[in-house]
Amino acid sequence: MSVALLKRVELKNILSHENTTVELPRGLVAIVGPNGAGKSTIIDSVVYALLYSGRGSSGIRGGRKSDILRRGARSGEIVVEFEVGGRVYRVRRRISSGRPEEAELYEVVGGREKLLAHGLEQVYRGILSILRIPVGDVLRASIISRQDELTLLIDSPPAKRKQMILQLLGLEELEKVRELLGEEVRKLVVEKGRGIEIERSLARKKRRISELEDEVRRLEEEVRSYEERVEELRRELEQRRQRLALLEELRALYEVYRLLEDRRRVSRSIECVVGAIKFLEDVEGIDVDYLEKLLRDYEDAKVKAEQLRRRVEDSRRKLESIIGAGRSVAMLEEELRKAIEEEQKTWAELEIMQGTVSVIEGSGVCPVCGRELAAKDVHRIKQEVVDKLKLLRSRIEELRRRRRELEERLERAKAVESEVARLEGAVSEVDTRISELRKRVLPIARRSIELYRSIKELVGRGSLPLCDEEARYVASVISRGYISALKELQRYLNTLKGRLRSYEEMLRSLEVRLRGIDERRVVERFRELTKRLGIPRDSDVVRLYDDAKREAENLEQELHDAEKRLESLKSRLTSLLEQKTSLEREVREYEEELREIKRKERLYDLLEVLRTRILGKDGEIAKRLTARARTMLERFSNEILRHLGLPMSVRITPDFDMVVVNELGEIPVKNLSGGEKTALAISMRIALAYTIMGKMPSFFILDEPTVHLDEERRRSLFDMIRRISGRLPQVIVVTHDREVIDIADHVLEVFKEGTRSYVRPV
Repeated sequence: MSVALLKRVELKNILSHENTTVELPRGLVAIVGPNGAGKSTIIDSVVYALLYSGRGSSGIRGGRKSDILRRGARSGEIVVEFEVGGRVYRVRRRISSGRPEEAELYEVVGGREKLLAHGLEQVYRGILSILRIPVGDVLRASIISRQDELTLLIDSPPAKRKQMILQLLGLEELEKVRELLGEEVRKLVVEKGRGIEIERSLARKKRRISELEDEVRRLEEEVRSYEERVEELRRELEQRRQRLALLEELRALYEVYRLLEDRRRVSRSIECVVGAIKFLEDVEGIDVDYLEKLLRDYEDAKVKAEQLRRRVEDSRRKLESIIGAGRSVAMLEEELRKAIEEEQKTWAELEIMQGTVSVIEGSGVCPVCGRELAAKDVHRIKQEVVDKLKLLRSRIEELRRRRRELEERLERAKAVESEVARLEGAVSEVDTRISELRKRVLPIARRSIELYRSIKELVGRGSLPLCDEEARYVASVISRGYISALKELQRYLNTLKGRLRSYEEMLRSLEVRLRGIDERRVVERFRELTKRLGIPRDSDVVRLYDDAKREAENLEQELHDAEKRLESLKSRLTSLLEQKTSLEREVREYEEELREIKRKERLYDLLEVLRTRILGKDGEIAKRLTARARTMLERFSNEILRHLGLPMSVRITPDFDMVVVNELGEIPVKNLSGGEKTALAISMRIALAYTIMGKMPSFFILDEPTVHLDEERRRSLFDMIRRISGRLPQVIVVTHDREVIDIADHVLEVFKEGTRSYVRPV
């Protein structure tokens, strides 16, 4: 039979215990200390560690995290180590103000922990399984008597006591079974109607299976068609890939073959360019630019001479318009001289006449004959002189205008005459320049024209010793004027020389790239491949390769699409087959369910009897189990009372009322003395544990059992505890009465220093 013992309790930041370890050996263990020292915290922690599932009361007074933790601490830990059947277990609970509580259950093997359960509910279930008890309240109601709870069972009213005991025995589960069975009976009633619906569903599913079979046959045919198409595409793709491989090889050879062709073409181009350069050597010897400049200067000089001659003629006409036709500048000068003399004579005559007037006015004597003049004669002569003066002045003004006009004409005539002389000198200089230019131009022009005509004659006969391209270009140029043609041929000659250098550089580069190439093998393989592929040798291999690659890629895409479509069809076919299989399975399940419903209908009467008569808290099973439990509880209680040497027994009625029998007869429990009630309570707790567990408990905990007892009754209680410890492997008593020290096998003293609790062996 398995023995269960408590071995160790560790408390960290739990109420007043900052860091406490309590070793609990076999035998009678007394935990003593004054009130408030922290003794009951040890028992509360054991209850919390073993029996708290996360629901309901934690088992520690206060219950909230802030009440359980030591003041000022943010986290705490409870570790309880216990032994069952020689195997050691350790439960660890961590409490934190900021996080959910944690719990682990370990088996300790060779000093190492092996995790059995994690989490509040899992740890709680694991401990119940190890201790083999239905619920945690079994321990609280029997072998763990906490402060002020020792007599709870015997002090309760009979109905409450019966409910508590049946609950601990698990008999209430029978009521749950009855209720569940009633639910099953109701389900049977519902399922009777459901059977009809299942039959309808069966018919629908079978019709759907038939439809699926038709669709499966159609899809299978389409799958076969696509499989043939995919196979055909694969064969065609393989052929395309083989052709593409040949084209790829041809493309690689084509690069070399093209280089060989380029070298041949460049060599031919060099020959053509060299021939053209040699043909145009004479053109290079002519300074066409110089000739063109001389001709341009010659033409410019001729134009300038003509312009100067026109200007000379214009100036002569202008001079003639100034001095008159057939006249000269000298004649104009003579005319001016005469005009000046006439003006001077007229001025002299004017002065004489003015003197005459003065004489006549001053002397009244005739200035000619000297005779004295009459007044009327003076007036007449004076008037004649005045009139003459007016005429003279008018004549002078006219002569002055004439003189000025002649002076201005003479000045203009001289300027034009000077311009004519200058222009005639310039014409002479230009004529000299024209003569010199003609002498310099004629030899060069003669050579140029002869060369131009010889080339043009060759072009006309179509016998230019040049390659086609060069001949065409020379022919296109020679149709121009000889200067333009020769100039363009010189430019073309320079272009040919540059082209020759470029060709020679290309040829050297090609020779380097073709070094080490087996030209014969390349040409033979190239011709072989073009023949196998059935393409001309001058085909654009790169384009053919790109086209073949694109066609292969298109074919691959078509194959991919066909495979994808085939995969889709197969997936659809698989889906339909799965649907069909699923429906067939559902049909079988429905048929089985129908058979089960028919079978359950036959069980209906039997289940109804079980529900109404056998099961439930008032059923036959419950009655027999209750009677059996009451009998066992009464028998075990009386055995323990006899073992304790107490002169009384207890009788438990069918409704769980308790009657005590002693030498005075039957008395109610409430009339027992404090010591007798305590003894009865201890006996009932041990008997209840025996009844539920099917064995005598291995440990027993009493927390402050002497409360409200006088000295004599305390001694009687301690004597009773000593006797109990002789029968149970481990009894733990928590009390402030130090008399227990005399009977204890082991004594642990709990004391306080400040706000901290400590434990030490005595």
